[in-house]
Amino acid sequence: MVRVLGAKQVDEMRRAFEEAPEDLIVKSLAGWKFWNSEEDRDKAILLLRALRGRVDLEYIRRRAKEEGVLDVLEEA
Repeated sequence: MVRVLGAKQVDEMRRAFEEAPEDLIVKSLAGWKFWNSEEDRDKAILLLRALRGRVDLEYIRRRAKEEGVLDVLEEA
């Protein structure tokens, strides 16, 4: 489950949702592992480094385990 930080009305028919950075990290880890995406690898590593101390690492570890990407999280 993705944590939604907020939503913004784009127009009468559409809303945009803001995902938590922790979920973006886990999604990027999945792209790295399952699709060999170098872009996702770089994104995951950059987000982890840039947000060190400001993200919920316990949540990231739990979600990474659920998604089967705990090994690449530990590699990052």
